[in-house]
Amino acid sequence: MVPMHEANLNTALICRNVTVSGRRTSIRMEQVMWTSLTDICRREDHTINEIISIIDEKRAETNLTAAIRVFIICYYRDAALNNIAKCGFAEESTFDSLAEQGAMEAIEHSSLMSAALDTVGVVKQ
Repeated sequence: MVPMHEANLNTALICRNVTVSGRRTSIRMEQVMWTSLTDICRREDHTINEIISIIDEKRAETNLTAAIRVFIICYYRDAALNNIAKCGFAEESTFDSLAEQGAMEAIEHSSLMSAALDTVGVVKQ
């Protein structure tokens, strides 16, 4: 694992193909966001496609990329506020572009993931 200060914080957008709720699309985010999402997937024992599909189902009226970024920030913020030890960012992002077919509602979430998903789903007035 690479410490955050040594992680690639390049602001160039990386485009990746994902399958969201059964449909193929592409998402552009910074490498640090992809690395963070990969870390969360490992901790939650889900694929990137599964987590992005869940975010897509829960998000309020915002674009998917913004909802993913909010989810990542809230996940790590809640972890920090709850003093949950984190190992840092993944050394290398092993992107999983193959969706595992299955019911998204059957996936169980940790309390960190549930709290971050709740924030993504908040509708602004």
